[in-house]
Amino acid sequence: MISNKLEEAPTSVDDNSLKNRLAAVNEYQLFGPLGEKTYLHYGPESPNRRDYAIGMIRASFTDQKAIESRSAFWKNFEELTQHLSSNADGKNIDLVSDLYQFVSSINPRAEQQLSGTPTGLGHHLHEVRQFCMDFFLAENGFSRIPDLLSNRHAQLLAYVIAPLHDVLKYLGDESSQIIPDHEILLAEVCKQHITGRTVIINGAPSILSRDDVQFIAAIIGDHENIFKEIGRDLFFSSQDPVKIAKALFSLADTLAGCLTEQDRYNGIWQIDEAVLNSRFTNLCFRHLDLVEGKTFRPRWIAYAIRDLINTFDHLRDYGYKFIDSKGDGKAEQALINAGLTSIDQALEKDAARCLNDDSDAAKILSGPQRVAIDKAQDDLLNLLITVNSV
Repeated sequence: MISNKLEEAPTSVDDNSLKNRLAAVNEYQLFGPLGEKTYLHYGPESPNRRDYAIGMIRASFTDQKAIESRSAFWKNFEELTQHLSSNADGKNIDLVSDLYQFVSSINPRAEQQLSGTPTGLGHHLHEVRQFCMDFFLAENGFSRIPDLLSNRHAQLLAYVIAPLHDVLKYLGDESSQIIPDHEILLAEVCKQHITGRTVIINGAPSILSRDDVQFIAAIIGDHENIFKEIGRDLFFSSQDPVKIAKALFSLADTLAGCLTEQDRYNGIWQIDEAVLNSRFTNLCFRHLDLVEGKTFRPRWIAYAIRDLINTFDHLRDYGYKFIDSKGDGKAEQALINAGLTSIDQALEKDAARCLNDDSDAAKILSGPQRVAIDKAQDDLLNLLITVNSV
């Protein structure tokens, strides 16, 4: 367990041997039992692949408080893997319920958000699960789009991937994690521990095969598109069922709660612009604002919206129709406007801080950051012109 490893940490570094031991402990605190190579394996295929996780980890966990938080995170992860590997009776227990119960036992926030009426992240998991059931499955429990998504894959998206994809965010507080952690850790947990486990599919127990697990791990391990945006618009044209499923799940993860079905027989889905502006606009804002945001990544907004529009286009070939709240065929315009609104909000917040003499200069947009925002804004405006010209 990680607690034992921490107890072995030297109290001084007067010689090279002690320094080497300390360095080894620090590597364990940063990358846990998975090691740096595992994180590198999940990075995007690009020259900057290391920046996806390795660079973020090394930059994020440097002071003692951050290291302690990270250490507690890994302790919880090791307890999870121990729970899954030692619980022989667990093969007969619903995997989703089992993982929910585990994270609820170690994290009061999880217990509060997952039990009873779901709230916070628990509400998101519940919402995405319901959306996947409605969007990808027909009344008979099979795929609505079998040419894009097989029956089994559609069921796994709805009943396993959707309710679990973010659940390992509960392994620690937000300060203990970086964005890719919950993807990478859960994908590894799945590959090592869930073959042969039971899940509930269409109300009945179902055993996960090795092929099932490979599919689940692939989608969960790459369901976030931030920091690896380029190339995802080609997922559909690749004819790769895993890449297509990733594109489809990205729509569910991003727009669940914002799209409601108006006519199941005719496949009409309407964007609820009020919900879109409160949820999706906020999601964009979190990649812009230096105080309230989680990370500064304005390029994500343009890429994500373009990919969503691309997914809309492909789904129209399979009978889906997307409209805005007025009933017009301008669902794409609503998405773009939500992104532009988030940019306006970020610029207004920044302008207000500039007028405040007590503001922290580090929390005011720099010149290069404003250029990056302007670039995202221009990309969205050009996209809006393209959409309106069709």
